[in-house]
Amino acid sequence: MNAIYHILCTPLHFLFISRFLEYSRSNSSSASKQESKKGSASALGMEHVTRSDCPEWTPQDIENMENFQWNLAICGCITATWGILANAVSGHIFINKSASSTFNSLLILLTIADSLFLILSIISFCRRTFAVGFVLDQILVMIYPFVHPCRGISFTCSTYATVAMALERYLGTHYPLEHSTERNKRKWPVIAVVMAVGVNLPKFFELELREMEGGYQVVPTDLRSDEAYLYYVAWFRSVVSTVGPFLILSFMNIKIYLFLKSYSRDTGICRSSQNTRGHESRTMLLLGIVLLFLMCNALTPVLNMYELSAMHKWKSCQAMGIFGVPLWASMCANLSEYMLVVNSSANFFIYTCFNRTFRNSVTKICSKMTRDQSSV
Repeated sequence: MNAIYHILCTPLHFLFISRFLEYSRSNSSSASKQESKKGSASALGMEHVTRSDCPEWTPQDIENMENFQWNLAICGCITATWGILANAVSGHIFINKSASSTFNSLLILLTIADSLFLILSIISFCRRTFAVGFVLDQILVMIYPFVHPCRGISFTCSTYATVAMALERYLGTHYPLEHSTERNKRKWPVIAVVMAVGVNLPKFFELELREMEGGYQVVPTDLRSDEAYLYYVAWFRSVVSTVGPFLILSFMNIKIYLFLKSYSRDTGICRSSQNTRGHESRTMLLLGIVLLFLMCNALTPVLNMYELSAMHKWKSCQAMGIFGVPLWASMCANLSEYMLVVNSSANFFIYTCFNRTFRNSVTKICSKMTRDQSSV
């Protein structure tokens, strides 16, 4: 896992430091930057963009986009609120579980990361869509440069916690003696958190506050506007946040399932034994989480690759005073963000469907609440 961390974070830190030094040099002229951008565009063969190539939004398109964002924001806030409550119940059950294990510790981390992501998503929806009063609007604007990276960290931490569960189950089934130590219970969650912070560290330098007429506004920094950095973000985050984790999860789940099936057949242990049922329950739980992850994150790598291919065209259109991004791409980007909220809110149903112990605990909580209300 340490090797994986260095592989992921070393190029990220290298790029960030190099860009930081580039923008810190006082003797770098704007003319040389323009020549560099022209050379990059020429090398990519994308230097001829005319006004007719740029999609322009009609007033009806703008109205449709505003209505779409408004409806998604309402659905997102409702879904996120439900998810926070459901994750609170899940966290309560996992924390009070008698049998503490590495798998259980990672489930707690997953629940905390999902809850944090949902809280920050509500803040993001309110800032961009709802007018909640000038003072509160300004507060949301002022904290957003910190909300943006923390939201990325919480989402990536949720993803890596899921990957860590798959790796833990794989090592636990294939190498039980080497893996069954108390130290592992603390090691895996810490590694997932450290890697999530490392991957999203440059996000703290992507946005800044700028005082304008009518109050503060959030604007992108020079780093976030740099074309090379945007190419890097599109490739790197697609690999480490969606495509890479899904491939690892799929591979590990298949290996675990085949191992358990072979082990049960070769050793003659019946499926009703407690040990076998426990392994199968955790494997099915992981499978459900993987399928949910795939469905809710399918749009993200596609949009990232599309952004990568159309990035120069968009920048050329914006230089001519045209937004340049097609309406469908903007709508898909908003829909993709909402699906991430669904992903962090729906794990409760996965736990309920695939884990009998969790299901029994939820039933006890509901029964206790019903008795308390009846007594009142």
